[in-house]
Amino acid sequence: MQIEFNKVNFTYNAKTPYENKVLKNINLKIKDNSFTAIVGKTGSGKSTLIEHINGLVLADSGFVKIGDLILEKNKKGKARKLLENNLVDIRKNIAVLFQFSEQQLFETSVLKDIIYGSINYGLSEKEAIAKAKDLIKLVGLDETYLERSPFELSGGEMRKVALCGVLALNPKVLVLDEPTIGLDFKSKSEFMELIADIYKKEKITIILVTHNMEYVLEYANHIVIMESGKIVEDIDDKEYFIKIIENNKYSLQAPEMIKFQKKIMDRGLKLSKIHYNYEDLIQDLYSRVGSYNE
Repeated sequence: MQIEFNKVNFTYNAKTPYENKVLKNINLKIKDNSFTAIVGKTGSGKSTLIEHINGLVLADSGFVKIGDLILEKNKKGKARKLLENNLVDIRKNIAVLFQFSEQQLFETSVLKDIIYGSINYGLSEKEAIAKAKDLIKLVGLDETYLERSPFELSGGEMRKVALCGVLALNPKVLVLDEPTIGLDFKSKSEFMELIADIYKKEKITIILVTHNMEYVLEYANHIVIMESGKIVEDIDDKEYFIKIIENNKYSLQAPEMIKFQKKIMDRGLKLSKIHYNYEDLIQDLYSRVGSYNE
């Protein structure tokens, strides 16, 4: 499902002393089946941007197009009714996992939490339960978890259950706002590998808001940089993105993986190229060390 922002502007507390223009003339196209990372300093407008994708907020001017459906403010009469219908369809197709998504859990069992949304959108209880069983396996947990209270689980497990809940409607787009915040290193790695696996298997569009540049390099194929409510870079070329962060442009910190590769090259060990994940880097290092030993 393609997403397009057309001249979108949005202001919080307009015409008050607390007025804050958060989005400024946003033009952006997110292609179907892409993995888009949205980055930028705190307060750059990232979270507000993704809130426009499923109609949590509507643009003051301009519009957002989701597939063939348009989200636009100030509709009246039949047009207003059409907007409301569009929102229902859009929210079926766009799943959003917010920061600290375990706070989205509220039911007495994992099963009830997972099936809640899908039943409300018209799925039968039998179909919803069958879907929940598939999803719990997809995130690496077994069916015994379905009868447990979500509040007895670890932070990483709760995050996986919350993910099951938003995937229960078979969305075409998955939006993630800092999805690993608050997790330990192992849980963060497991969760992001899970997202990457879902992206490959389900062939859905992923939109990731993050401050972690390692994730951007390893997983994204489309990178959007925001600053002061504007899109300042719209990138498909990771080498260009690396140059941006190496120059400390937009105050983005270079990933440790890039720093490490620069250090070993400065010491005379050549690499075939700059790598975006540790697995490829390690394989390259093994091949280089082997050639040096010979």
